Amino acid sequence: MPRTALTRPHPFDIEVGARIAFRRRELGLSQTNLGQAVGITFQQVQKYERGTNRAQPRGFTRCRKS
Repeated sequence: MPRTALTRPHPFDIEVGARIAFRRRELGLSQTNLGQAVGITFQQVQKYERGTNRAQPRGFTRCRKS
């Protein structure tokens, strides 16, 4: 079944996800390591990076501070 406009990730979420993935790789972290650092599963990190789910900034500010 093709994705419709209602199920396609928003371009903003895709951009945020790409930046998360870029920075994660730049730091040499796996999705699992990043997930553990911010208290989420690696599956959730995958969804954020793909833009499937909207990333919650609150969780990532914890990572910045550590």
